[in-house]
Amino acid sequence: MDNLFSIIIIATSIWVLIDAKKIGVKRGQISGMGNMGPWGWFFVCFFLWIIGLFFYLAKRPEFKRINTEARIVLKRKSKLSAIYWIGTVFFALFFMYFSYLMYQENTDDFSNLVRINPVPQAQQLVQQEKIVEADDYLSYFMDYQYVNQDLQVCSIVQ
Repeated sequence: MDNLFSIIIIATSIWVLIDAKKIGVKRGQISGMGNMGPWGWFFVCFFLWIIGLFFYLAKRPEFKRINTEARIVLKRKSKLSAIYWIGTVFFALFFMYFSYLMYQENTDDFSNLVRINPVPQAQQLVQQEKIVEADDYLSYFMDYQYVNQDLQVCSIVQ
């Protein structure tokens, strides 16, 4: 599971690096927190994956607008926007699902537990004349009410 997350983080960070280079992202094109070059975006996505990836996806249209002509942007905007929003939703759902699996609280589910009847094993040990072993075996179960009130167990112990 950890390997899968590592692969996803590395793959998406490399994608951000390649995509940032492809659309011409350069430091100084925008002001504020997104003022980074392709390698800056790579490291932000690598070390702060969930924040960096979605921040890059949010800033990507601004970089595209700056680096392409308005006519080309308008022509491709609907196709690329849909692809990137689908990708964003996919990664968000993917991240939430695996976060749920990884960090869900361990609940003790005792519904599958079955009571063990120690009588047959203890009787078999008595027949083999292994009285001490039979007594040790039964003493383990004597703390449980369903065993210490069983008449068969009481007859074996005596």
